[in-house]
Amino acid sequence: MTDKYLPGPYDVDAPLNPDSAKRITVRRQGVAVAVVYGRKRGEALATARLIAAVPALLAACEWAACSTHHPTCRCTEEPDIGQCDCHVEAARKAIAKVKGQP
Repeated sequence: MTDKYLPGPYDVDAPLNPDSAKRITVRRQGVAVAVVYGRKRGEALATARLIAAVPALLAACEWAACSTHHPTCRCTEEPDIGQCDCHVEAARKAIAKVKGQP
């Protein structure tokens, strides 16, 4: 069984009231999926925006993971090394982290 995340889009609900400005809610179809707290409003808002962007970032990583390796990538020159340091491998590692894979 694999865990499923709620697909986006997510919206950031930033209150205009300065008293509650350090608490930002991320919502999907009006339902809270995350509540972010920060020491300052800007910190909480930036973190909430990052969370809200995750579905789009995951889609971009999945697309990048399907592309060809960069011509200067070590795996192009030495295919048996089993390691890569270009954008393809970085995208694959990010996807694995999101999906809870090693």
